[in-house]
Amino acid sequence: MSENDFTADDLARAREYIENGKLDKAREIIDRTDTQNAEARYLLGRIFMCKCWYSEARRCFKQAVKLDPSNAEYAQALDDLNEFRKTAEYKQTKVKKKQMGSTDGFAEACCLCGCEACGTGCCEAVCDGCS
Repeated sequence: MSENDFTADDLARAREYIENGKLDKAREIIDRTDTQNAEARYLLGRIFMCKCWYSEARRCFKQAVKLDPSNAEYAQALDDLNEFRKTAEYKQTKVKKKQMGSTDGFAEACCLCGCEACGTGCCEAVCDGCS
């Protein structure tokens, strides 16, 4: 399927996958869309939020709002994330990430898990894990 063959039904299916926690399946669909599709950028932002990759999510939400400024859902997602960035939880994540010396999304996710995932080895599969 090319970008030209993409339909609104595909985005609806991607949204459903996200709601059911099937982020990889949703991402496969979204990766086939036009990068100038506001709904696809919003959904990609939601995937990044689920993975605790806040910088990437914010970038996607901002792009979605820019592409479709009248969409209240996109604007609300961006507003909510901007408010979250003011919280102690977010700031703690940034501190842990800096201590780990990493700037990638994997470390951001590791920091949020409270190192519980690293105890099972799943973080270590994608990065050095938390120490």
